[in-house]
Amino acid sequence: MTDSDDKLNAALRTIFESFPSGVSLFDAELNLVAWNRQFEIILKYPPHLFQSPLHMTDLLRYNALRGDYGPGDPETHIETALARCRLMQAHEFERTTAEGVVLEVRGTPLEGGGFVSTFTDITARKQAEIQYRATLTNASVGILFTRHSKVLHCNPKFAEIYGWDSPDELIGQPGSVFWLTTSEYEAVGRAASPLLSSGQTFTIEQPMRRKDGSSFLGRLTAKAVDPNNTPAGTIWIGQDVSAQRATEQALRDKTAALQSALEEQQKLVRDLAQTQEHLVRQERLAALGALVAGVAHELNTPIGNSLLVASMLSATVGRMGDALDKGLTRSALRNFLDESRSAAELLERNMHRAADLVHSFKQVAVDHASEHRRQFNLAELVRETLAINQPSIKQTPYVVTTDVADNCQMDAYPGPLSQVLLNLVNNAVLHGFDGRDHGSVHIQAVTDQAARTVTLTVTDDGKGIPPEVLPRIFDPFFTTKLGKGGSGLGLHISHNLVTGPLGGQMLVNSQPGQGTTFTLVLPLCAPSAEEAAEATAAAKRKFQPQA
Repeated sequence: MTDSDDKLNAALRTIFESFPSGVSLFDAELNLVAWNRQFEIILKYPPHLFQSPLHMTDLLRYNALRGDYGPGDPETHIETALARCRLMQAHEFERTTAEGVVLEVRGTPLEGGGFVSTFTDITARKQAEIQYRATLTNASVGILFTRHSKVLHCNPKFAEIYGWDSPDELIGQPGSVFWLTTSEYEAVGRAASPLLSSGQTFTIEQPMRRKDGSSFLGRLTAKAVDPNNTPAGTIWIGQDVSAQRATEQALRDKTAALQSALEEQQKLVRDLAQTQEHLVRQERLAALGALVAGVAHELNTPIGNSLLVASMLSATVGRMGDALDKGLTRSALRNFLDESRSAAELLERNMHRAADLVHSFKQVAVDHASEHRRQFNLAELVRETLAINQPSIKQTPYVVTTDVADNCQMDAYPGPLSQVLLNLVNNAVLHGFDGRDHGSVHIQAVTDQAARTVTLTVTDDGKGIPPEVLPRIFDPFFTTKLGKGGSGLGLHISHNLVTGPLGGQMLVNSQPGQGTTFTLVLPLCAPSAEEAAEATAAAKRKFQPQA
């Protein structure tokens, strides 16, 4: 043997050992002549089995005894298999071992006798096929496989959708059976061919034909098995979309109806908004009219009294003149002086009353943003404010208490804040304690340094505010005591001061018979003058009656 022969044999042996399947070579007498390592591994033969020459009978007996051929007499299995081997014919079959391994066995006879067999473990492939078939069978959509325009396979769902009794009934049928006309089928073929050959997906949705000739709205999606070889076959996914499209159409119709209804509703909302705006203007004009009547009434009393006193004083002066002509007596002079003094006192009191009333109404137009700004201690401000109001409170049975820590420093407008506190305390006395011989007001402050705010509450235990009145208490000129000493401006002014120069919020909570709490949430540092001016203007616009 030459050196080249040795190299060739070595190369063939390497290939033989590297082959992924098990390979065995038997001679004409069925003696095992050659095999590779994969043959031992795949068939799970122990190494010691190959330490002496082996005959086909030895291997068949080993297989039969370990149960590879199933139940029954091992010798019978051996004789049956041995008789098949003696035929020396080409063979191909699958065999499952006792351990569940599926082997694909292929045999090829050799010249002069004997044969070569290959053993391939196809267990994973068989499991995948089982899973694929289970998926195909249980799929919720129809799946069809065609080749050369003939049905090769389909799942039960596809047969059900197209009205066929079973998948087997469709095998071999031409693709044209699913279309209403032959011309439609041909047109679909012309449209699908270039897409499938380029690897793209073809989708069509149109009326299709059932076995009984009835039609339905179907959807087909196709993909070539091998775009480079379209005769290899095509996979089709089929669906009946009749109900889905009917539902979508009904939904589109309903959407259109809802859109129309929405437009009508929006128009109604706009009309209602206009009506509401008109009613608000009318209500505020009515409030303004009530204010004018109240102001006229309030001013009428002191002015009327002053006119009466002036008339009386004029008559007294006339009588004094007559007395001088006839001879003035000491008693007449005394009477004249007493009457004049009383008249002057009445005039002064009534003029002061009229002046105070006019001043309170002028407060609405005061630009509080121009008040002096400075740093101050909140506790000191509360004490000073109550001290100013102490004389009027002393004349009542009511008490005012405070709970304000001394460490709250503010950079804001003390004048407006003091006025707000005075207004709230006086509001409690005037309205909350009306008709009562007792009552208390409590002022409390809680500072939130993290948020840089202070929450100031003014709480009374008075009658409370009726629910129908509560939403209007900050409106200008609104009061339940118009013509009885109330101008309807105190809370309105307070609200504007809090939301304007002080830059905070003003809230109210009240239940009839359980008192009222006004809550002021104020920044420790008030906004700039420009920001305060804008906030004040916005507050005025909010409450300003529209012409």
